[in-house]
Amino acid sequence: MSAASISLAIGTTAAANVTDGATTYVPPGVSVTVALQSSTGIKRWIVRADNVIGGTNPQDSLGGFTYQADTGGTFSTTFFLPLSASVRKFVSETLDSSNNPTKAAFTVAALQSPALSFYHRAAVVNTSNVNVSNMNVVIDGQTLIAGETVLLVAQTTGAENGLYTCGAVASNNCALTRSVDMPSGAVFPTPVVVEVEKGTTIGNSLSTTWKASNTGAVTIGTTSLTFYPRVVRGAANLASNTVNVTNLWIQSGATGTAVCTNLNATAQISTINTGAGTGNIIMQGANASGTGAYTFCLVNWG
Repeated sequence: MSAASISLAIGTTAAANVTDGATTYVPPGVSVTVALQSSTGIKRWIVRADNVIGGTNPQDSLGGFTYQADTGGTFSTTFFLPLSASVRKFVSETLDSSNNPTKAAFTVAALQSPALSFYHRAAVVNTSNVNVSNMNVVIDGQTLIAGETVLLVAQTTGAENGLYTCGAVASNNCALTRSVDMPSGAVFPTPVVVEVEKGTTIGNSLSTTWKASNTGAVTIGTTSLTFYPRVVRGAANLASNTVNVTNLWIQSGATGTAVCTNLNATAQISTINTGAGTGNIIMQGANASGTGAYTFCLVNWG
């Protein structure tokens, strides 16, 4: 079993301060350590924990402990969250030198069962870099509404890629929050596959399937995720017996269909050669002839 460590500073204004209502996600079965350190200026602080919710083994419970320090101090505890539905809730209370109280509740939870799935769903996929705090809801010919999920695949910061939920819509914009199906901090095995329900561009279809090409475990919000659609369809013009498709969502090493058909003639391209880099593929053959656009179907994976 691996271990997870969570360190929180109580009663400070630092970034490590306990955020009321925050949840830290950990994989099921790991050893979790929660360590808390009171700050100067705190007259009293109390940390309480309830029993594990969803646990069945009494040894998995912290017994509803209460820890109190009247002059500051430290607290540390280690426990297991063995089940996918296990949740550990904490409550902290502080009093400063003027007896002003501050309360905060935080949770440590094992990943819920849906989050462990390889397969997820999104209403649309956004193939442009966006401001997650203020995204335009018109995407790929569709209009996202509050509560729907969008897959981001082209963020300048790759760790921002993933599933998000659209918030309240105002002036065709909404703020995005990480989807509960793929929350920040969650650790996923690969592959991560997302079924996109609607759209008009990628694959010339109303739906597409995308997969993160990463290997090994990924941490949402930390690991840079690289998504590619399963299939890319389109058209490109013939030049010197070659159809050169560029600037699409094509993974290095993608393959093509056995036949790439000319729209204006019966000539076909029967040999598919992938380009040297991501986003480029060359299709050519001795029997290639004719003019105009050729249809193509490229398979990234699957």
